[in-house]
Amino acid sequence: MYHTVFFPFPLFGFLLFLIIAFIIFNILRLRRRAGWCRQGDSALDLLEKRYVNGEIDENAFHKIKANLKKK
Repeated sequence: MYHTVFFPFPLFGFLLFLIIAFIIFNILRLRRRAGWCRQGDSALDLLEKRYVNGEIDENAFHKIKANLKKK
């Protein structure tokens, strides 16, 4: 009474699930590697942090800020 026609479908369904999971995993991995998921600080934000931390003085801060705004 059992038909052999229906035997491969559970196997193909599982393989299809593995293929889709593999594709999704690789898309997420490539997005993370390319930096799409990260939100980086802008150059002005980094400059302000350096100024606040005392890494650069006020004159250097204003010079670099003026150069960044030109670009």
